[in-house]
Amino acid sequence: MSFAVSGLIPSKKRAPQSDTFLGGGGVVSGFLRPISKDYLQNLLEIILNLLVSLGLRYDNVPLDDIVSSLADEHEVPRTVTLQLLAWFGELDGSGCKWKMNTESILKEVGIGLLRHHRVCWFYVHFTFH
Repeated sequence: MSFAVSGLIPSKKRAPQSDTFLGGGGVVSGFLRPISKDYLQNLLEIILNLLVSLGLRYDNVPLDDIVSSLADEHEVPRTVTLQLLAWFGELDGSGCKWKMNTESILKEVGIGLLRHHRVCWFYVHFTFH
């Protein structure tokens, strides 16, 4: 069960989980362009791997470490990374730290992993909603 998102989504609007919603190429007039679910899954997995490889705590992540790594090593625009982090956690007022919402990010990654196995996906979807 997936929802197609047509057009552009306001960059400050919180998108539903498991929808295609991020900007694979950047921001156009304050809106992020849609990307595929596979790309979202890839970005979330990279973020989780970065937390582990850099030895960072999920509740106090220096934004510059994540944003710079995604930009330099994976060519993900800063605006896209910041919006993704805002959707899956909280940015502090100073713009220096991020606190990951473990439940939402792990649920999204889990749904992404099980997406190709419909029976499992329905079980996970209806159990957690």
